[in-house]
Amino acid sequence: MLAVPEGTTGPRRRAQAVKGRVCKTLIRQFESARRLHSAPTGYACRVGVGAKIGVFGTFRAVLPSGEAAQFRTARAEQVLARLAIEPGRAMSRTRLAEEIWPNAPPESQANSLRAAVSYARKGLGSGAIHSDRAKVSLDTEVESDWQEFERLERRRRFAETSEARLESLLGLDHLLGPGFLAGLHTDWAERERDRLDDVLARARCEAARLLLELGRAQQAAQLAAQSLDAMPYSEAALDALMRALIVLGRRDEARTAFAAFSSRLHTAFGAEPGHELAGLASGTGPVTSDAECFRELFRIAIEEHPEKVLELMTSERLAWPVQRHGRDFYPLLLGLLESTDGWSDERRRLVRDVLMLALAADDVAATAEWSERLFAASSPGSRDQLVALSYRAFLATRRGDCLGAQEALGAAVEVAHGLGEEYMVTVCRANLGYAKLLAGEVQEGNQMVESELAGLRKSTTRRGRLALCQAVEHLIEAALLQSDLGAAGRWLEEWDRLRRSHDLDGSVSSGYALLGWLRAMQGDAAGRGDVAQGLAEAHRERNPMLFGRLLVFSAIVLEILGRTEGEALLPRTVGFREAMAFPLLPAEIAALSTVGLAVPKPVEPGDLFGEAMARLDPF
Repeated sequence: MLAVPEGTTGPRRRAQAVKGRVCKTLIRQFESARRLHSAPTGYACRVGVGAKIGVFGTFRAVLPSGEAAQFRTARAEQVLARLAIEPGRAMSRTRLAEEIWPNAPPESQANSLRAAVSYARKGLGSGAIHSDRAKVSLDTEVESDWQEFERLERRRRFAETSEARLESLLGLDHLLGPGFLAGLHTDWAERERDRLDDVLARARCEAARLLLELGRAQQAAQLAAQSLDAMPYSEAALDALMRALIVLGRRDEARTAFAAFSSRLHTAFGAEPGHELAGLASGTGPVTSDAECFRELFRIAIEEHPEKVLELMTSERLAWPVQRHGRDFYPLLLGLLESTDGWSDERRRLVRDVLMLALAADDVAATAEWSERLFAASSPGSRDQLVALSYRAFLATRRGDCLGAQEALGAAVEVAHGLGEEYMVTVCRANLGYAKLLAGEVQEGNQMVESELAGLRKSTTRRGRLALCQAVEHLIEAALLQSDLGAAGRWLEEWDRLRRSHDLDGSVSSGYALLGWLRAMQGDAAGRGDVAQGLAEAHRERNPMLFGRLLVFSAIVLEILGRTEGEALLPRTVGFREAMAFPLLPAEIAALSTVGLAVPKPVEPGDLFGEAMARLDPF
């Protein structure tokens, strides 16, 4: 360092000090350039590229040479592990430092992160980590087993055959089995570990069901038991375990598992397992069923003895296989309804069953016809009238008549009050709030839905939990429409807790899309993948109304992230919505306008699912 002459003061002394610092900088740059040019061509700037990081099991880092990387501190390993689960994405220095050193003051966090990144570079290679004053990221050519996890998850979500889906599920079981960063007990690692444990449990449950269909009962029982251990209140996991045990000739073990599950469920929620599980335990329910054969026998019975079949529909033993394969039986049940007459209790029950299946099949004409017939045949203020009004409200929303939906739901609230069914009053009022939200009355609708949450939380049935989860989704949407990211984040946390604790994964597709919308508003491009997951779930559920709404969300997210695909996707989305007589709703039009999108002229939709997934680019 250049010495400052004694006695030098004021501006001259400061100038000499600056000159000394500049010289030091130039010397360092010269030394760096000399080392660069003395190394083999193209090597120095790419040192560390090709390294591999493992986050499942204990943390591992392997150099391109095959040797294990050594790091000066454990914090350097944590930085690499945290960056590894954000492949291809940069993390802000502030966020990374807060997660690794949550209790340190900001200045200390910044200094510690700077040192840890330096140690990580020395251990893994200078080219493995990119950073600037704001962000840090791994080089895209640094491999990690997290990338394999994301590949398997994508294959699972978008697999077109059961075999492909099973292969990805078993791959997840093998990869996630050792756990995430075993031995690391920090807040961010624990949060991620909980989420991955949930993914693993659900993967094992679904794999068990597919294995059972293939006759591999022993492996199915093992995976189902592991899934039930992780999700002690999951009826799906218990169902898979009991069926596998019964196929293996271990019915006593199946009964024991059912009794333990029943006790847990009653203690925690005051609820009882479903009738089908009780039937498996008692030996009266079918373990497996040949749906094709049963459907043919059912068809013949309807043709020859429709009144007798109608009477037997009250029998749980006959109702189980029909409910289990509801969509397949829908045409037969509709035929049974049309071949009988009168309004006996059995036929009223059948009308209600057919209405649910017609709604699931998006058979708007049948839903409208039979809901109005049920309304006309019902006495004022009766339970059937309440059911009919609920379907009338849905159909009004389906054709874009938000005011008609509000009118029907207002009448439903009055009927529920008259029946003394306070829970149904709560459900109808929450739905009325959502109808207001869709009509563009976002603030009033939001307040109305939020005011009913306490009542919705009282239900212990699966349908009640689902209604609560959907109400929370409405609140997330309201927060996003008002650009209140804090409220959206808080409601999403509750949505995620409900989804996990009540095994509602297959029924909350819009929640994933709303999560993607929030992430996009926060500048996180990973939101595209969340929207893609919601869209894929809606497509798999064959729910065109929900699918049509999530297409609008997709366009919004793509536009927020600055991709022109949103504007390109919108004309075909409008064409799809017009083809199904489901016009854009006022709230959707307002949301589009906030990101600069106007409603375009409709275009023939074609393969809209494939195009949307390609534009969202989940792969």
